[in-house]
Amino acid sequence: MKAASYVIVRNTQGEILLMRRANTGYMDGKFGLPSGHVEQNESFVAAAVRELREETGLKCTEEDMEHRLTLHRYQESGEHDYVDIFFEVTNWQGKPKNTEPHKCSELIWTKPVDSKHEMVDYLYNVFQEIEKGTRLFELVRGSNE
Repeated sequence: MKAASYVIVRNTQGEILLMRRANTGYMDGKFGLPSGHVEQNESFVAAAVRELREETGLKCTEEDMEHRLTLHRYQESGEHDYVDIFFEVTNWQGKPKNTEPHKCSELIWTKPVDSKHEMVDYLYNVFQEIEKGTRLFELVRGSNE
């Protein structure tokens, strides 16, 4: 099982910062959140802080991260077994910029509903579950998907 941390950055208009994936080999062309794998001997929240800084240049502390959702996603075939932890950053310093242009073609501020068809396939479900107050969400995919 792999683990990843995701960061929701929301502006005062309620829009969320999304990044268009490029040259990663996984859902390139789709929008995702600042995110990445949790490294060995690293906490989920430390990974979130690190990924936010690496991918957007935004700085924050672990105390600025609020847990929003834990997602367990996997396929019946046993492939792609992930635990994803979603945080919302409540305070940050800096202005977002694309600091990894080799992995990201653009950054946008948008409401999730306005970009749902362009998002990584499970991300809109995550936003819906967060809005409902869900803390643990399991997403099982059939082996033929």
